[in-house]
Amino acid sequence: MAFSTLRDYQMQNFRLVSRVLVVTATCLFAVTTSGQVKTSTVSISAIFPNNAISPGPKFVIRGRGFAGHNAIWLEDAHGPGGLIGEVDSSDDTSITTKLDSLDLCVEIGHTPERPCRAHATIKPSAYRIYVSNAEGGESNRVLVVVRQSPSYLRMEEPLGNERWKIGEAHRISWSGPTNGNRYQFLIQSASAWWEKHSIAPSVVDKRSITWTAGTSCGLGSGGLGGCSVDVPPGAYYVVVEDAESAVQTWSSGPISLVP
Repeated sequence: MAFSTLRDYQMQNFRLVSRVLVVTATCLFAVTTSGQVKTSTVSISAIFPNNAISPGPKFVIRGRGFAGHNAIWLEDAHGPGGLIGEVDSSDDTSITTKLDSLDLCVEIGHTPERPCRAHATIKPSAYRIYVSNAEGGESNRVLVVVRQSPSYLRMEEPLGNERWKIGEAHRISWSGPTNGNRYQFLIQSASAWWEKHSIAPSVVDKRSITWTAGTSCGLGSGGLGGCSVDVPPGAYYVVVEDAESAVQTWSSGPISLVP
């Protein structure tokens, strides 16, 4: 599908975006073509360097289905949000963009003949980011936190590409404040964005934990649902999250869990 102007592209997506304003995440995304419904081939697995982004610096969206023309959208939990950028990519697994302004052409009540309003800044808050591709449909929505200053969290280890044997102990460490901050831990499948596991009880005022590779824990407070070694082998990103702010930091690449 080709679009002669940015406005054509935006209006093509207007009805779709309006229908999903109150939806934050789903497990399957579909587009309609010639009366047939097909599963979207576009998905986001990670935002780098983490899910806290600031206006100006570039960040990377990793996932699947990005080859071709991509539109990148920011969705406010309390409103429609809008278009933050368009990228043509030959890379199927990652695209690079930055947050400069928010194009509000998809706002409720927009008149096609009127020019778009663009905001030079976006208020710090939690948003959902997603990608639509002219050939592949629309991706899942991923939580991001927009900040005016660089993120205070950074993953120290693992760096990515390590092979960790299930059942063995490995260190996870990060840089971040220890002023009563409670941290929790996830792994995110590198191939299936909907597959994630809570992997350890939360900790307060620490910057490292020792994880028995393959262990997942209940999602209750502090992992009170119990922990067991039941994560299947595969490639996973390691994620540390500040439980209060929802700011995350990810390993730069996935680790491999092996039997």
